Amino acid sequence: MSISDSISCLIIEKGNDTTSSYNSVDNEFNQKEHFFFKGWMVNHDKEAIVLGPKGFKNFHISHEGESLTSSPIDAEGSFVLASWDKEKLLIQNDLFNLFPILYFSTPDLIVASDSLFVLTKIRKALSLTCELNEKVVHSRAWTHGLSCALMSSNTMVKGIKLLTPGSYITAQIQDFERPKKIFSKSLSIRKIQRPIKSLFTCDNLSYEEALNEGIKQLCGSISAIMNLDEVRVKFGLSGGLDSRLLLALLLKNPQWMDKVDIISSTHSSRSRDYEIVNELASKYNFQFNQKDQSFEKQKEAGARPLRINNSFGLWVLASMGIFDMMYFYRSYWSNPVVIEMGGHGAEIVKGTFSTMELDDILYTKPRKRYKSISKEVKTSLKELGIKSDEEAPLQWHHLCFKSAIQNGRFVDRTNLALRPFLNGLLYSLARSDINPFRQHVDGEPTLLHDMLIMLNPDLSTHQFENPKYNLTKEYVDHRIKELSINTDNEISPYHIFGSVMDIINGPLDAFMAMVSEYDFQDQDQKKATLELLEKQWSKIVGTNLEQIF
Repeated sequence: MSISDSISCLIIEKGNDTTSSYNSVDNEFNQKEHFFFKGWMVNHDKEAIVLGPKGFKNFHISHEGESLTSSPIDAEGSFVLASWDKEKLLIQNDLFNLFPILYFSTPDLIVASDSLFVLTKIRKALSLTCELNEKVVHSRAWTHGLSCALMSSNTMVKGIKLLTPGSYITAQIQDFERPKKIFSKSLSIRKIQRPIKSLFTCDNLSYEEALNEGIKQLCGSISAIMNLDEVRVKFGLSGGLDSRLLLALLLKNPQWMDKVDIISSTHSSRSRDYEIVNELASKYNFQFNQKDQSFEKQKEAGARPLRINNSFGLWVLASMGIFDMMYFYRSYWSNPVVIEMGGHGAEIVKGTFSTMELDDILYTKPRKRYKSISKEVKTSLKELGIKSDEEAPLQWHHLCFKSAIQNGRFVDRTNLALRPFLNGLLYSLARSDINPFRQHVDGEPTLLHDMLIMLNPDLSTHQFENPKYNLTKEYVDHRIKELSINTDNEISPYHIFGSVMDIINGPLDAFMAMVSEYDFQDQDQKKATLELLEKQWSKIVGTNLEQIF
């Protein structure tokens, strides 16, 4: 599509004849703005949920049409939004970066995608270099959960960057139209990184009020999804705290239970979790691991399950280079009519990394490796506006990289998954001075325990899979008196804009064709993956890369 006489925009997406992520609106100044929106958005201030591009347009119109190109929208969910007019371009994603944006730019163009693999292919097609960034490789070549994901906004390919929470891309359209001087170093594209702390504040609220507001936000947003006729929710329940809190929300709203399929792992390594879930099911009269769920409403709405024929190829497309853990899925729904809900991301609220120092992790590493990892982490923290010697630097690093990337690993199959604990207010409270549990102490209560007590005191006293997290009745009674907040008031569901049927899930066929060489077909996936790894490893034997790894 044409932006001006000399500037064009190319959008490649998965869609159909009736659904396009491209649209136009009039802003508050009566000026035409265009946008590309993919995914879903939660706006707690407006008590609204936006589903797909049609929903985004309707939401924008109903809320006075604020300019899309002036500043980013800080909202939860998982979405990518590109907006432009004749003068400006702005590209952003959701607050917690669940829908990743990777990009590269030259003085003449910008290319953005959620796939590092696709961007390398495009760079080669444009005769741009695809050179390995050894500094990044050094920072990733060690065994720890943090290093499973990118450690900074730099990727393994020089020139390709990751947008981090609080950042967005902006450009002045006329800069592309001006003749470039041969030796000019100025770029038309700018990445704006706001201080990450400025996005997470809970001013003018007491601890109890913030907890209550957090519960209200969780109930309002989840309730809106539960009210969608064509949707079923797949809820993973364990014997731990995080999913227990979500169960408390379900029990507080029994009308939701008919829309929820509760599942719990039956693997022998999770036998204690299964025992706890079985006890809870008997005590609170709910069923789990039922095999006879009906999806007739979903199919009547026009959604259909689609098979993934190249599981490893999909991992290459969606995760290679940004997240190392491998999950091989076999199918997904064409539209997000079956929505996964879980306790993912709760570690940011519990403050799991709040007292951890980098030295606590790296003390066993060789000096050269220690320096390379430490330098990359400090560089990334500095970009975020965090000093490496201030309180909880690793908590902020985890929020912006490991948490963001890992908890968003659903986007290759579905644009919509419920991650209730990835909530701006709850994270703000977690890092606030008013939080009595700000400094994480292993085995001690957290603010999530307080939320559970407020929602269902009886459920909070039931034993957990790990007994060190158990709460006594005396402690619960004491917290009830101290919190003294009434959560029995009925909470209205958020207003829905759009439909899940306007959201198209899954990868583009043309992109899957790019990874056809990684199709293991009928081979054993694990065995074939290991054989490919050994084959690739043999190519770097005797090189500097082998020494790094």
